[in-house]
Amino acid sequence: MRLERIAQQCDEMISDPEGVEDLQVKAMSVLIRAIKACYGMVVDVEVETLEREVTELEKKERAC
Repeated sequence: MRLERIAQQCDEMISDPEGVEDLQVKAMSVLIRAIKACYGMVVDVEVETLEREVTELEKKERAC
């Protein structure tokens, strides 16, 4: 997954004891944005799943 690779690269920069502090702070910012993007994707998938479940329930309800 592309976001996973981004997170790993940022983590490596942040964890480098010889890293440049300014770059590490920027890597933290990128990592936070990547985490937010992942969360947004999960929420979208969950909403789609819930919508499908509700649609199926409505179909079954009409069939009764």
